[in-house]
Amino acid sequence: MKTAGTFQHRPNPGSLAWAGLVRCAVCLWLGLALMSTAAVAQQPPNVVVIMTDDLSEQVFDEALGRGFLPAIASRLVNQGTRFRQSFTTQSLCCPSRATLLTGQYTHNHGVESNTPPDGSISAFDDRSTIATWLDAAGYRTGYIGKYLNGYGSDRNRRSPLDDPTYIPPGWDDWQALITGTMYNYVLNDNGTLIDYGEDPAEPPEEYQTDVLAERAVAFVDAAATAPFFLSVAPVAPHFEVAPGVSSCRLFPNSLRSIRPAPRHQGSASQVPLPQGAAFNEQDVSDKPTWVQAAPLLSERSIDCLGNIYRDQIESLRAVDDLTASLIAALERRGVLGNTIVLFTSDNGYLFGQHRLTGKNVIYEESIRVPLVVRLPDSTAARLVGQLAVNIDLAPTIAAWAGATPTLTVDGRSLVPLLANPELPGWRKRFLLEHGDVRGSGNSTGVRTGSRDTDYPNTVFIEFDNGERELYALDADPTQLESRHLDQPDTAAALGALASELRLCSGTTCRELEDQ
Repeated sequence: MKTAGTFQHRPNPGSLAWAGLVRCAVCLWLGLALMSTAAVAQQPPNVVVIMTDDLSEQVFDEALGRGFLPAIASRLVNQGTRFRQSFTTQSLCCPSRATLLTGQYTHNHGVESNTPPDGSISAFDDRSTIATWLDAAGYRTGYIGKYLNGYGSDRNRRSPLDDPTYIPPGWDDWQALITGTMYNYVLNDNGTLIDYGEDPAEPPEEYQTDVLAERAVAFVDAAATAPFFLSVAPVAPHFEVAPGVSSCRLFPNSLRSIRPAPRHQGSASQVPLPQGAAFNEQDVSDKPTWVQAAPLLSERSIDCLGNIYRDQIESLRAVDDLTASLIAALERRGVLGNTIVLFTSDNGYLFGQHRLTGKNVIYEESIRVPLVVRLPDSTAARLVGQLAVNIDLAPTIAAWAGATPTLTVDGRSLVPLLANPELPGWRKRFLLEHGDVRGSGNSTGVRTGSRDTDYPNTVFIEFDNGERELYALDADPTQLESRHLDQPDTAAALGALASELRLCSGTTCRELEDQ
């Protein structure tokens, strides 16, 4: 009787040879697979940056809290690291975007405003940026969306930088917007201008954010085996630069707004405009003369601001869809596990705080921006409370890529802070630089953090005309009372530090921030 334990089948020589071949093939396949896996593991990470425009932390938190950003919430915030003390050194589009590209303070990259001669793309030296650094390090680089202000305007006959077909060095795939409207815009597709304005009916499929999303997905799908760096810059939620575009018929040519995607129109109609302690501030006698000259907001203006606030939230929903599409493309290609995704904004925005609407000022609503980083191995949400500044983004991206900056970088890599949110010895303060504000001249200031034991959580600013502001944020988080007159020693000390920072470069900047 045969049992399972003793039964044997007699093999023939042919089957033995075939089995050997099969085993060799399997071993070879496994070896190649292991080599491929090791190669992927050793390959530098892909990096994707999503840079929104004029997105304040207030609007970001509102949209997140109301469930309007499910992809950003579930795939970035809940699986990544959020910096709750994230700032821009100059809260204005072009200077801030130049800082993202270089890791430098405004006084070092030289782009001081949105317009010539001291600002716009014409003032930018693009020969050394994160694009050229990563391109030299073997990355495939792509840019999609809004670039520097003035790009494509073709106003400077002595420079090619603002030509509509110009492609800055370092970018392998260039898909830059020429105009900032949600419909009827032009896009530079690697030197070929594509006009999306032929149909006056504003077809939904040509909604700007959705077109950028399609092109971002196409870049990911077409990426070869080399690591890639992709920067996606939708205009949303910045107002559209177009006459007559407004959510408020009372001010069709002043308080302009942004059109949401048709599928999101009206989805935030029940969201009220926040009116906290600083909203439409009654007593501004402690503030500079240009703030004192600002009239109290009328009920009509407040209603209009509410509409613009809701339009911003609704326009962000398409940015969330863009994020969802990008994540899906990364998963489809099997590279999400080796891709870092960074989400942020170029500057914040005021909605009636201190009677003001806009940016380019030192108030918290203007200088604070969202910053979320999803690392490949992220599985849960983390918060970092230390100071992160937009001068840090370029050196951080370079560190991830193993690239070498070819200019003097003022910022510092956030990689150590991502590894240890409580890292000792992190920066205590940073420089604030802003251009002329309603005739008061340029301003220079300092924003400190909790680690600055001499002046914790304090913001100081001084204008060219000599006017000053000083706020102790722990006691006065909404900046209602400037203490520059009753704390002259503090104002003098921070003023002296601001003057030093205004002249710093590279290592000296970091030393002054840390001392």
